[in-house]
Amino acid sequence: MRKKALVLLTDRLLVNIMRTILESVGFDVIQAETPKEAVSFVGSEKYNVVFIGRHEGTVVKNKLADIIYEKALSPKPHIVIMREPGDLVHRDVHVSVIKHPTFHHEVLESVASVDGRPGDVPQFSRSELADSFIRFKHFVKLDIVKLFRNLKGNRKFEIRAEGKRVVGFTMNGEIYVLYSDLDDPYSLINFSILEMATEEMKIAEFLSLQLGPDVFKVGIKEFVFKSFEKVSQRERLLSFIPSEESRIEVKAPKYVLNQCYFIKSNFDVDWLESKSGRITVAEATKNSQDLSRLRAIVAMYVLGMIELTTEEQEVKTKFDVKIRKSFLKKIIDKIRGL
Repeated sequence: MRKKALVLLTDRLLVNIMRTILESVGFDVIQAETPKEAVSFVGSEKYNVVFIGRHEGTVVKNKLADIIYEKALSPKPHIVIMREPGDLVHRDVHVSVIKHPTFHHEVLESVASVDGRPGDVPQFSRSELADSFIRFKHFVKLDIVKLFRNLKGNRKFEIRAEGKRVVGFTMNGEIYVLYSDLDDPYSLINFSILEMATEEMKIAEFLSLQLGPDVFKVGIKEFVFKSFEKVSQRERLLSFIPSEESRIEVKAPKYVLNQCYFIKSNFDVDWLESKSGRITVAEATKNSQDLSRLRAIVAMYVLGMIELTTEEQEVKTKFDVKIRKSFLKKIIDKIRGL
């Protein structure tokens, strides 16, 4: 019987390379692009090995490995973490760690300048490139919070707002803007409702683009925070979160928070973690003389680093749990009465 391997990766080229290697030694290979998909797969079918690489998710790799191992059917799979620079991962009995492969990028980069190479992208003006950058455009209306949360993975995007448009892509945690009708891409924050179309950005296409030094490029986290720096009114900042009385619950690991200058410059990360679930937005910003702390909280919320929960949500959650328990009790009582 052939063995099964689950590969949690968004890099399709690397998945194809791994599929060729693994199939040659007797494995069937299944790809997952999100942690949710991976957990679903291991909970419904048995796998011999699970590879965890760069994916569309925020859970750190070691934590995700523990979750996958716990949810997997028995016999449990061996898990291989593909470590990238900045990853804090450790080996375990059921976890191996290897370096995240990059040789395929290097191969593509080495031939990117070869004249007459099949697949070369013709030289267009920025506006012409923007017109054809996304082949099949399906626009979805969304607010700025949802838009920022969609800036992840390796994706092309076209954003429209009040007759203006911004075209670019995200790659390896950075955002590139190829064309913009706005003087400043950070000005997207000024629009309440926008439209967005997205499409996968393939590594080969990325490497074939002729990106000059004038192309706007910045880390996604920095882009989000600098966008909120454009907001000078407290009421406007508060409109991006559920409520000023929401409780702050820290979700991101400490090392991730420490990597963000806009968090470290406004909060002691140890203090923030110690107050998780016990302090409101209003309490966390009450002694601040400017809006920098509030901007940092809004940015963390938008980036999924913290959750903001209101009392109404807490009561509803407790009520829902109570209802579910009551419903289950009735079912159990009926079964016992049979």
